[in-house]
Amino acid sequence: MHFAAFFDFKKYGKVDGTISVWIKADIYTDYGGQSVNLEQFWKAVDNGMPYEKAAFETFAGKQAKKYGFTKLRSNIKNNFVERERVQINFLK
Repeated sequence: MHFAAFFDFKKYGKVDGTISVWIKADIYTDYGGQSVNLEQFWKAVDNGMPYEKAAFETFAGKQAKKYGFTKLRSNIKNNFVERERVQINFLK
């Protein structure tokens, strides 16, 4: 679903965040075994970018920022995150 579609569902109230879960899984075999967002995230991190900034270097992060979601909450704890699964909430 495109981000803009969220804003068409007024009956659900104001959209104040999104949830993204990026994983390694067999369903992504054609993409090297992981979601495109997870690949983009780890590429940014491996190039020295902090986790929080790396999240906005992904396709999902760029779309979130475009629509005003500039904060995030994640499963990153004490500078540790599993390479196989990253959960990000983009928030306003």
